[in-house]
Amino acid sequence: YIISTETLEDDFLTLLNSVLPEHRPVPEYNPQYLSDGAVTNIDIVEDGEVFVTFIHEGAGYKNSLLFFTYNTADGEPESVNTEDLTIIYPNLSFSGSGGGLVSGDTVKIGDFTAGTTIAWALVADGYSNETVGDGRYRFYSIDELNIEDSPNNQHVVQIAFDSRVVISFEDLLR
Repeated sequence: YIISTETLEDDFLTLLNSVLPEHRPVPEYNPQYLSDGAVTNIDIVEDGEVFVTFIHEGAGYKNSLLFFTYNTADGEPESVNTEDLTIIYPNLSFSGSGGGLVSGDTVKIGDFTAGTTIAWALVADGYSNETVGDGRYRFYSIDELNIEDSPNNQHVVQIAFDSRVVISFEDLLR
């Protein structure tokens, strides 16, 4: 399912590390990313292809990354059915760390039309016995779908870097 391995420039990785450093809790070091109204989904404004590229992970779990779509004009859904989720990376772990991914591994998730929103889901510890299961928890880029009460229910940070959009998940209960 991996179509290519993109070379990630050192300047981009250095910038990303400075914005989202490993072992630095976002609520403490970058609380602005958790503000009300933070954009955590992708609104497609013109027809086109969408690709997802694995950059890094620091999780102890074998997580699974998924996505789902909805009509932007209809607003965010109040629930998501399992059959509406599409797996991007069944095992979101580095090679040598319980998985097989290397930085730059890219997947085409599809061709989308304007007026579609792409939202994200992560199954914490969802990968086992070569399948994606229920895991410990399922976290979404739509805060209201997460199991914690506000204000601790945001599990996704999404940041634009030039032509890239970086999505980062917290896979533990907040």
